[in-house]
Amino acid sequence: MKHLIKHIVIVGGRAAGPAAAAKARRENPDAKITMLEAGRYISTGTCEMPYLVSGEISSSEELLFFTAEEFKAHYNVEVLLETKAVNLFPRKKLLQLDKNGVEYEMEYDRLVLATGALNNYHPQFPPEFENVFYIRNIEDTEHLLSKGDLTNRRWLVVGAAYTGLEFAEALRRKGNDVILLDKEKLPASGFDPEIRELIKEALTRNGVEFVGGVSDLKVFSEGNRVRKIKYEGRLRDIDGVIVSIGIRPDSRLAQKAGLELGRKGGIKVDSKMRTSDPYIFAAGDCVELKDRLLGRHVYLPQATLARDGGHVAGANAAGGNEFMYPVVRNSAIRIFDNFAAKIGKCTSTLEDYRIPYKTVTATADAFVSIMPHNHKVFGKLIISNEGKVLGGGFFGGVEVSGYADIIALAVKFGLKATDLRHGYYNYTPTLSPFKNLIESLAIKAAALKG
Repeated sequence: MKHLIKHIVIVGGRAAGPAAAAKARRENPDAKITMLEAGRYISTGTCEMPYLVSGEISSSEELLFFTAEEFKAHYNVEVLLETKAVNLFPRKKLLQLDKNGVEYEMEYDRLVLATGALNNYHPQFPPEFENVFYIRNIEDTEHLLSKGDLTNRRWLVVGAAYTGLEFAEALRRKGNDVILLDKEKLPASGFDPEIRELIKEALTRNGVEFVGGVSDLKVFSEGNRVRKIKYEGRLRDIDGVIVSIGIRPDSRLAQKAGLELGRKGGIKVDSKMRTSDPYIFAAGDCVELKDRLLGRHVYLPQATLARDGGHVAGANAAGGNEFMYPVVRNSAIRIFDNFAAKIGKCTSTLEDYRIPYKTVTATADAFVSIMPHNHKVFGKLIISNEGKVLGGGFFGGVEVSGYADIIALAVKFGLKATDLRHGYYNYTPTLSPFKNLIESLAIKAAALKG
């Protein structure tokens, strides 16, 4: 069958697209592979963009893992930059492309859609204003760096989820006054309340002014610039605004072509990342994936899932037979000197789906208590009535990443909380404590009644 696949085309070159292209080449050494990217760059470090703003990464070039020329040389994949797919005709296996206003057509045998996501826009902060910034890619970040005054000014960040928190920290590290505004009373929606409170405390401790539960925001502009905002009776001067109020799947091309979409507007795919058309696959932030706990497809944009889905889509587009298994969310964020991690489902989501649960919490030493670099780490475990691990969260130092990985595996394999009690956890005074936080949570879980 592989010999019948002459041309594989991949639309999108940021995360899932390059993963699909690389895997397709390994699966099918003989096929022609073409990757299209509407922007100027491919294979970019999108998650690292806030650290370019903070100055921890010195140049946007460091966020480019491959240039188009390097990718072609390494994988024998033709890369077409600044080339947009404007129409898709599945019955003809044909794409209509636009490059700098010149339209032409391209045929394919197999197609992978990796069209990513679009920013949500706030009606009070028009994206065309010169001091309002919506950050989705490296080009957006370069625009911010070239147009925004990023030192010793007052910045407003709208939206206190992952990206908003990261940019608030980045701006604060540059010496700016930062107001972080969100419609919810606590930052970091998606985390459980205990960790959200700890995140709020860390923001305040580091000089970020968090303003939650705002419903009466007024914005005053002059020309095409935001000049002032007013909330809770307070009038504040503003030099710049970053808006980060979520994203949505960019499924426009798929929708126009008549491909089936999911509940949240993402492209619907099966376990092989195949769409409703058997010759078209999709991956990345444009798709919906099956959730391990809920047993249904959800929208879960995350870089590692884009990579994994890209690998599966690329392999199968090239004639392989790989599967994307139901996913478990495992994500973390830095809050100045602390880190917060979230795994699986938070309690509010479980309540929305009427899934019963129990919780246990514990605070433990990150290292041996007498070590000078020791600090405390907080953990929460969420458990079903049958004792299975449904999720959890942590707040502390870099160790939370390791704890999160353990809980993610427990969710994936359906372990009970008590299975975590005897885990043969490492003990090294300079690296880990005598009694592991996971073990403490498991002991508390074993003591739960009913």
